[in-house]
Amino acid sequence: MRGKKGHKKKIGLSAAIVFSLTLAGCGSSSKAFEKGKAPDYSVAESWVSLPAASENASDEAEKKFDVFFILPTVNLELKEPCNEDLTVKKNRDRFIKTFAMEKGIVGEDSDIYAPFYRQASMGCYYGADGKVDESLYTSEAVSEYFDLAYSDVESAWQYYKDNYYDGDPVVYFGYSQGAEMLLRLMAEHSDDELFSSNMIAAYAIGTSVSEDFIAKNPSIKVATEEKDTGVLVSFNAMDARAKMPEGKEYSINPLNWRTDSEKASRNLNLGYVVTDVKGNITEEIASYCGGYIDETSGKMIVTDIDGQDALYSAEGIFKTGDYHLYDLAFFYRNLQNNVKQRTESFFSK
Repeated sequence: MRGKKGHKKKIGLSAAIVFSLTLAGCGSSSKAFEKGKAPDYSVAESWVSLPAASENASDEAEKKFDVFFILPTVNLELKEPCNEDLTVKKNRDRFIKTFAMEKGIVGEDSDIYAPFYRQASMGCYYGADGKVDESLYTSEAVSEYFDLAYSDVESAWQYYKDNYYDGDPVVYFGYSQGAEMLLRLMAEHSDDELFSSNMIAAYAIGTSVSEDFIAKNPSIKVATEEKDTGVLVSFNAMDARAKMPEGKEYSINPLNWRTDSEKASRNLNLGYVVTDVKGNITEEIASYCGGYIDETSGKMIVTDIDGQDALYSAEGIFKTGDYHLYDLAFFYRNLQNNVKQRTESFFSK
């Protein structure tokens, strides 16, 4: 355990990345990763981000909360269904770079725990048309790959709970496959205090939270406004012209934090942000887009982007009008600000 509060010494976020990058560069001989075996989460190398701890007093300011951060699919090159091979340094480097690009959303007041895991490949998502089909996540044809990925995530979370968690409230953050893993973790451990009384919020961005999922897991509460706590925050960005999937999902608009179809002006957009693989901001545009929640599908419909027709028509691995790749970038500053809002709300109770 980390010891009593006030006696934790931790590496800052930037140092944690360097620490992880150095360890990840040790090659396939790393004792944390063996072919065909789960990562050993008692070894620091098994974590993309792991705040250090000791019993010594620290001059560093106490962090307010923990973040359990589950990374999205980082390798877009794997076209066949399989699991990521973590014994390969290049594959681990992809995790580290992706983490650097996304970590700014959860802020500097947090200790971030982000595990490496043998995530399912992009090939597990490709439909017959060669485009990503999110419904395949529940397909029996590829279930073994997602089950293996989840087993690692669950093991990492359990190790975090048993060895690092010391009562600080927790924010969960998962995007894309990371969000899918997070939903399953919540469903299977919803009664644990880390998902109930001591959870600030769980951000599962870029995955569908279906009505059926909530019906089967009534203890999971979805967010209904910008400052409620202990809730699940989710949305999927789409163009109104895109073909919507069947069924309805729970979503909240990250611009006005409403769950109905009230349209949000682009003036509410605090900033579209693009970061490089070191986490540096390379582009930022305020008032980038507006949007609303579609009443039928529950998707987050994005509007008012300058040049949106070109973006809509762009060829890629996702279906036309699916803005999945931009779920975080479009609303980066709004998400960043909302983590602060919900954290302040939690501590004010």
